[in-house]
Amino acid sequence: MAFQFVDRIVQINRNQSIKALRYLSSTEQYLKDHFRKFPVMPGVLILESTVQVASWLWRYSEDFEPACIALTEVSKVKYGQFVKPGDKLEIKADLIGQNDNESDFQASASLNGKAAIRVKFRLKKRPLVGSNETWGKSGEEIREIYRERFKEISREAILA
Repeated sequence: MAFQFVDRIVQINRNQSIKALRYLSSTEQYLKDHFRKFPVMPGVLILESTVQVASWLWRYSEDFEPACIALTEVSKVKYGQFVKPGDKLEIKADLIGQNDNESDFQASASLNGKAAIRVKFRLKKRPLVGSNETWGKSGEEIREIYRERFKEISREAILA
């Protein structure tokens, strides 16, 4: 995962919900151009942060089996507050539906209780067969990378 928009997992309930945090630093590369005199996190990256949080819930719930998860559908997106450098984004995702290969989530990200985004989306498992050409690693090696990252960001989390 080249761009990581989850700094800390606060709470996670297997197959149910997750709460996480993202601290927006003024050193983020994209803030140089978005916008120079009024730097804010782009809406699509706020959306991406909710997708990453939901992906952590799915991986944790299935012992990191779905190494590759893709966003396939987005609906009911509503943006609110601007996210500026120095802000702490509180992200929550709830699993609202699931079958073998797809999961539906309802998610939000907020600043001091005021919504930056509310959204529903669908994620789908993508199989990793053999070696992944992009990363040059096997599915198990990629899962291990995710396990290690999860340990880093969930050290103080309430795990259920």
